[in-house]
Amino acid sequence: MIEGSIVNLRAFDIDDAARMFRWRNDAEVVEYLNVRYPTPLVREGDFMRRRGTAPQSFTNAHFVVETKDGLPIGHV
Repeated sequence: MIEGSIVNLRAFDIDDAARMFRWRNDAEVVEYLNVRYPTPLVREGDFMRRRGTAPQSFTNAHFVVETKDGLPIGHV
């Protein structure tokens, strides 16, 4: 975990798939993102599994952004 003064960054977990699925299929959330079509839950789970097995690096770094209370509010 990377701790900041306002938020923390942590690694993705397979339990995050359902939340990411809701975010990725929310028109208001993806309005300005490069997301054109709805994403099925199984694809989100596959994405999470791939991120979980690939080593983190400067070119492959993915984190969940959490409040200091542990509430996920986004990902980078």
